[in-house]
Amino acid sequence: MSLRLRILLLQVVGAVVAGAMGIVALVVLDRTRDHLRHVEAANAQLLATTEVAVRTRAYAQRVAELMLLGREGEAELPALRQEVENALDRLREVTLDEMAWLSGPRHEKRNERELGQIEELRSGFAEMDRRARRLFAPTGPTWADDPALRVAVADGLLHGDVIAALARAVSGEQAEVAEIREEEDALTARVTVALVVGLLVLVPLAVLAAHMLARSVSRPVAALAAAAAAVGRGELDHRVAWRARDELGMLARRFDAMAAELANQRARSLSAHAALEGQVALRTAELADANGRLRDLDRFRVHFLAEIGHELRTPVTVLRGEAEVTLRHGPGAPEAAYRGTLQRIAAGAADLGRLVDDLLFLARTEADQVRYHTRRVRLAPIAAEAVHEGEVLARHKGIAIDMALPMGEREVEADPQRLKQALLILLDNAVKYSPPGQAVSVECRWEGDMAEFVVRDKGAGIPAEDLPRVFDRFYRGRGAERNADDGSGLGLSIARSIVEKHGGTIEIESAPERGTAVRIRLPLLPRARAAGATARKESA
Repeated sequence: MSLRLRILLLQVVGAVVAGAMGIVALVVLDRTRDHLRHVEAANAQLLATTEVAVRTRAYAQRVAELMLLGREGEAELPALRQEVENALDRLREVTLDEMAWLSGPRHEKRNERELGQIEELRSGFAEMDRRARRLFAPTGPTWADDPALRVAVADGLLHGDVIAALARAVSGEQAEVAEIREEEDALTARVTVALVVGLLVLVPLAVLAAHMLARSVSRPVAALAAAAAAVGRGELDHRVAWRARDELGMLARRFDAMAAELANQRARSLSAHAALEGQVALRTAELADANGRLRDLDRFRVHFLAEIGHELRTPVTVLRGEAEVTLRHGPGAPEAAYRGTLQRIAAGAADLGRLVDDLLFLARTEADQVRYHTRRVRLAPIAAEAVHEGEVLARHKGIAIDMALPMGEREVEADPQRLKQALLILLDNAVKYSPPGQAVSVECRWEGDMAEFVVRDKGAGIPAEDLPRVFDRFYRGRGAERNADDGSGLGLSIARSIVEKHGGTIEIESAPERGTAVRIRLPLLPRARAAGATARKESA
């Protein structure tokens, strides 16, 4: 049942109660008004009857006085007679007024009786007046000389039928007034009982209806208030526990929908905020990374300039020293002296050129300007060519290079010249830091979808504290400075740059007096790829 219908029913109950009370009040007022009019009419009749009795008694007393005391006041009788007639007329008028509004079978007999009593009074007074006239007539009874007769006549007049009729009339009116008052008391009692019964029945019904309405409103309102407080505290998952089909139930459902929408909006807002924070964090990280790279580049620039100055100063000083020493011989110096000097200057210039090339390669790598010409190539020929050139480097120290190649051919996407350069750097270091007469091994094998090159030497090894920095530019550990003087500290850095550009990794394992092993891993191309599908590309 809807709230509107419950309120309407409560209003109907209230209207019924008020209407019933109003009807009872109207009935009571109407009956009370009728009884009051009846009482007033009965009192008026009683007063009129009493007046008739008083006037009739006054007339009879005057007649008796005249009979007893003499006829000196006989002239007053017409006036007294007229007063009696007037009193009878007023009684009849009052009675007719009562009969005009008091009708019906219940009052018909009483009305006839009252009219009969009036006529009886009128005829009785007429008879009494006729007797009085006859007594005082010249031809009347001879009672004047006999006192006893006068008293008897007077007593007969005073206690005749008229007085009896008057007594009956007065008694009747008094009885009527008493009856009306009894009816009024009975009506009052009935009305009181009806009011009490109505109050005992209707008031509890009204209170029960009001209680049910208040309860049906207070419970959902309390639930809505609790839900509003919960939502105000941020508990957007709170729902109103009210599923009625009335207006408050609809309000509860709309409140739940609002809370759900607020929860969705907050979730979207939090998601957007988190995404924004993620983007800000990402951009901040990118900026921090860019700033870090800028700082690294700046440090590299400073370090590079310092190192290049240091690295270039030594060979330039050597070249200048050779030239100055040769020039001291003077114009007569033998040709052999000049030739030896020029040969040393040429060798120093070659070393200087290689150093400059390495420095330029690293600088271009930092600027991402080194061009790689990659294509599909087989690894075995590249490894064999690198070993062949490495043997030239190892020959003057009596070092042999042992190479082991796997069965079958596998290919990679690579720049063959750059890849050979990386392998030569590893071979050069292995030869440079190996004792004379030792062997350097080169092993190539396939590990799943990866190709692995391992270059091992039997040199003095690298101390553990130097291993984390062996790929840093210009870094040379204490063992490197002790075992070889012509290194620049750029080789491994260049090799790592080349390997990483090919999508591979480079690792180094070493321990003092146990030699060093450098491992390069490169991704292999699938075997099913057609040889003719090789696509050349250039990457910066």
